[in-house]
Amino acid sequence: LEEATDWKSARESLHRIHRIAADDVAVLPLWQLGEHLAFRSTVRGIPPRPVVLYQDLEQWQAEPYLPPIPE
Repeated sequence: LEEATDWKSARESLHRIHRIAADDVAVLPLWQLGEHLAFRSTVRGIPPRPVVLYQDLEQWQAEPYLPPIPE
């Protein structure tokens, strides 16, 4: 996608990426999981067993995610 020189090639690249991701990634509707919680490990301040989804939200702190730079 980074090497696309026009909208047509960018669109084709995005479609290819979408097909690959759709084949390999399972999408879980988290709003249907009553007893589970998923969050990024870089978020701090979430209680070990929160009673409600956004418990103590004011105390949460997210560290920025910086993807590795390819060499």
